[in-house]
Amino acid sequence: MWRDPKDLYEPLQGRLKDYGGVVAMVRDALDEHAHIVFRPLEMFSLSAPWYRGRVLLIGDAAHPTTPQLASGAGMAVEDALVLAEALTHTADVPAALAAFMARREECCRLIVDGSLEIGRLEQERAPVERRRLWWRSC
Repeated sequence: MWRDPKDLYEPLQGRLKDYGGVVAMVRDALDEHAHIVFRPLEMFSLSAPWYRGRVLLIGDAAHPTTPQLASGAGMAVEDALVLAEALTHTADVPAALAAFMARREECCRLIVDGSLEIGRLEQERAPVERRRLWWRSC
C-alpha cells in the first residue's frame, strides 16, 4: 500500500507517544520533512544448497528474515564462523561447503520461520503469551 511520505510522521509520532529519552527526542523532531521509510517486510526461503562451485551465499543473501527475532546480523556472523571452521577442517572446498550446509540450514530455517510466525501473530494481535508459547513448541 502506497502512502504519501508527508502523511507518515503523525502516525509514527502517535506510536512513539509513550516513550521517553532518545526515542522521545526523535519523536519530537519528526515533521513533514522527515525521511521515513515505510515498506513491507520481505523474506524468502532459498532452497539448498546455498552454494554453487566455490561460491557460497551467507547471511541475508541466503536466508533474509523479518525483524521479529532480531537475528539477521547474528545469523550472518554465525554463518561466517561456521564457514571458517568448516574450511579449517578440510582443504576440500566442496566438502567444507556441504558441512556448512549440514550445520546451518535447519537452524537458519527455524529462525526465519519463527520470525515470520511471530510477525503473523503480531498482525493478528495475539497476546504476547501466545507468541512465547509458539516459540517454546519448536
